[in-house]
Amino acid sequence: MKRFNLQLTLGLFLLAAIAVLSLMGSHMAPHESDFSDNLVYIETEKGRELFISPVPPMRQYPLGIDQYGRDILSVMLHGAKFSFGTTVVVALLRIIFAIGAVFFTKLSKRSKFKIGRKSSSLHRSITGLNAVPQFIIIYFILYGINFNSSLSVPLLTLLQWLLLVVFGVPGLIPSISEYVSQLQRSEFVTAARSNGAGPLRIMLVHILPHMKEKILLLFSQETVSVLTLVGQLGIFNIFIGGTLFTPAPPIYHSITHEWAGLVGQYRFKIQPGNWWILLFPLIGFIIMLLAFYLTSRGLELTVRKKYHNTSYL
Repeated sequence: MKRFNLQLTLGLFLLAAIAVLSLMGSHMAPHESDFSDNLVYIETEKGRELFISPVPPMRQYPLGIDQYGRDILSVMLHGAKFSFGTTVVVALLRIIFAIGAVFFTKLSKRSKFKIGRKSSSLHRSITGLNAVPQFIIIYFILYGINFNSSLSVPLLTLLQWLLLVVFGVPGLIPSISEYVSQLQRSEFVTAARSNGAGPLRIMLVHILPHMKEKILLLFSQETVSVLTLVGQLGIFNIFIGGTLFTPAPPIYHSITHEWAGLVGQYRFKIQPGNWWILLFPLIGFIIMLLAFYLTSRGLELTVRKKYHNTSYL
């Protein structure tokens, strides 16, 4: 009898809900992403009353209105696709490029297709980047670009994705390389080589299909890593899609309303009387992070159980 995997089930359920919000959020939002009104009329028990932002959660505005007159529910729905999309796309590209780097190294002439031979100098140079925290490098690269950028939002977002991918790949290479090396020593690979299969065919036809569980597990782990990194950058006002900055008084705005950016921009304005402004974006970000973590943990338990805790998994 199979044991029910609660973590995987709950994680996938949350991810499915977040994915729907990401795809449909802009259509579901009560207001446009740039909507702002500091004076709003709201129907109350006393009749139609005029409120000045910020406005606490009410029936018409379930998550309230921030100090800039924006409906928090609307901005979160518009920003969901940037948070979720960045996490999924960057994690996927990290896996693809890491596998490509490992395969290229093992198929290079310098490696001479010998099992167990040391990686090429390119491989060693890339993995050497592991010693430097990703956050520090990405933060200082984006510091002079992200604030009031002259780049368009799509172009700046692509640049941010590229940096997140490039500096995340080195951390994946050692694990994937070791796994591929173990598969190269497997009997089915030896048999294929004996039958005349070339190195490229062995990699693509025999090794790559046997990596599907490993790839899925690494992808789920990378989603947690990417979203955590995006959250760290958001705390320091590096928002996905760009940061609007005004010096007097110093105010940081997330152009795309991605959830880490909302947490970053609202944390300076939180006061005892307007707790909802930071609370709801923070809860949304935590739920998204929890969804990716539960999925990753659930997949890990499933894979480990399937292969009886094989060491290279």
